[in-house]
Amino acid sequence: MKKRLRSDFNRRQYMLSQDYEIYYYEDLHHMNVDPHVHTYYEFYVYLDGDVDFEIEGRRNKLIKGDCILVPPGIEHRAFVNNADIAYRRVIVWTSPDYMENLIERYEEFGCLKEHFQDSSGYLLHTDPITFNSIWGKVVNMLEELNGNSYGRETAIELKMQEMLLDISRLVHAASNPEHPETEKTLYQSLLEYIDSHLDEKLTLDRLSEVFYVNKYHIAHVFKENLAISIHQYMLKKRLASCREALLLGEKISEVYTNYGFRDYPGFFRAFKKEYGLSPQEYRKLYAVRNYSGDVSENKKP
Repeated sequence: MKKRLRSDFNRRQYMLSQDYEIYYYEDLHHMNVDPHVHTYYEFYVYLDGDVDFEIEGRRNKLIKGDCILVPPGIEHRAFVNNADIAYRRVIVWTSPDYMENLIERYEEFGCLKEHFQDSSGYLLHTDPITFNSIWGKVVNMLEELNGNSYGRETAIELKMQEMLLDISRLVHAASNPEHPETEKTLYQSLLEYIDSHLDEKLTLDRLSEVFYVNKYHIAHVFKENLAISIHQYMLKKRLASCREALLLGEKISEVYTNYGFRDYPGFFRAFKKEYGLSPQEYRKLYAVRNYSGDVSENKKP
């Protein structure tokens, strides 16, 4: 994960926000925190390290993807066994008022409150698909928190609700094993991530890092579902986005750089192969004039 998305660890055990806070921590030589309680809900997602989680005096050895749901007033702490191994985790805090408001608006979140009242069910194991779905939403929230895009606050709120819904489904499935929930597949999660990051450098290594899945497995998933490689899929999505931008009169020189093409010759060849026309020829035939200004048919990239 990009360094800017990490939070500097602090021992504060109170919320600054009225609704929720999210932190991604990664540190070496972590100093253990004493057992403590909160006045808010804590959602803890374990990523890496050598860690036990102690809650109400009981310790559990954590494995990657474990989720721990800690309600207000319950004593707990993480205990690092080997501080020479990087300790990585995500911590989400939500206020009681925020949780109550969420439950009032969407009854599906009611199972979270019921789960918090069950003292035997703080620790939940996730399957790879559920973990990838939760982790993808966490990454998106952290990127929004560290950016200044239009609609930033709304995007964070929506992703927070989606993440809590994933956890609600996890809780419901654990409580109703005879009716397991159908979780979002890795394939669907990959499609969503690629579609929202077309302007970035996307590689199998990057996707493997984000989703914690072997890159060869990711390549296999795409080939199996679409019968084309992931590289071909990303190329088609980028070309489609470029085509839409051209139809709205955007400059070719800005279009291809905005969607991940390194140079114009490479973009030109790919575009003509996909659509049978050069970018300029395509815009000349189909561009929407006067949408964002006049389109010059002779304009050069």
